[in-house]
This record gives sequence, C-alpha cells and structure tokens, in this order.
Amino acid sequence: GGGRRGRVAAWRGGADLRVATERGTSLVAGEDPELLLDELHRLGGYQLAAGQDREAAATFKRILDSMPDDAVSLNNYAFLLATLLDDPEAAEPYARRAVALRPREASFIDTMATIQAQLGHHEAALSSLMAKLPLRPNDGPPLQSIATTVSEPLDRPGAACPHAHQALPPRRRGAAARGPGGRV
Repeated sequence: GGGRRGRVAAWRGGADLRVATERGTSLVAGEDPELLLDELHRLGGYQLAAGQDREAAATFKRILDSMPDDAVSLNNYAFLLATLLDDPEAAEPYARRAVALRPREASFIDTMATIQAQLGHHEAALSSLMAKLPLRPNDGPPLQSIATTVSEPLDRPGAACPHAHQALPPRRRGAAARGPGGRV
C-alpha cells in the first residue's frame, strides 16, 4: 500500500525523504502509533545518513512531541543539537532527561559528557565519563576521553596517566612499561 511506498522512498533518500515523511509516516500513523514511532526512528536515521541534519533533528523532535520519554530519541536529538547543529545549550536538557531515564546506557552518558565539555563544564564532563567507566571498564575510547579531559582542559597530566595507560591494548601496555628497545 501507500505506507510501504513511503518507506521505500525513505530508503532512497534525497527529495523522496520529504515524500516519505508526508505520505509514509502519515499513512502509517492512522494504522498503528507504535509503527509510526518505528518509522520515524528509521526516517531520522536515513536523514542522518543522507546528511540532512536539520530534517533529522525535526524528525526526532516530532517523536518527542508525542513521546517525551522516548530515551533513544532524547539522546539522538541532544546529540544532533550539540554536535551537528552546534547548540549544546539547547541539547543539555534533552541529554539530562535521556540519562535520567536510562542511567546505565553508556552512549547516553557519552552524549552528556560531550555536551558538558562543549559548554566548558569539564569537571562535569569528567564526572559523566567516570560514571560510564564501570559500564565498560576496559573500553579504550572512554578511558582515552577521561585521560584527555583530565590532562588538557583540567591541566592534571599526572592524573591522566593511569587512564591513558589502561586505554592501551594489553600488548602495548607491556611495551610502554618496558620503554624503547624493550628495556625497563
């Protein structure tokens, strides 16, 4: 039917995204609100992939208008606002709400830390990154983010070393401890 045609148009991207938004999701909406939410999530993803940042933000905002506690959309909208549309002030309340709804979701905590760093709240960003650490204790990128935050904006390079060392892959940790030429 018409809803399927709207979904296919969304997959193709470009100008057809507008058609998918108008036809596909509005046709599905009358049938099943849960399906509409799925379609809008998918459409937002397609818009992001197509580089249509403002349209994607509008899609996630549309989801939030009808489902204000949809944690994934809160996080996606916050991330879009902060990073792609360069508006971390507007993004912060959405990120806070997403983290409040799903406090153990590492990607949501990461979005919050990114926004806090953009706003110059480096201690708060560090606190968010440290809260994420127990969720992924040996994950290199979060450890590297902690080391960078401690070292650069907070100007505590000595405190950054343990996190930077832990961020190294296990084989490299031994090599870093031995020094050049394998000597201690």
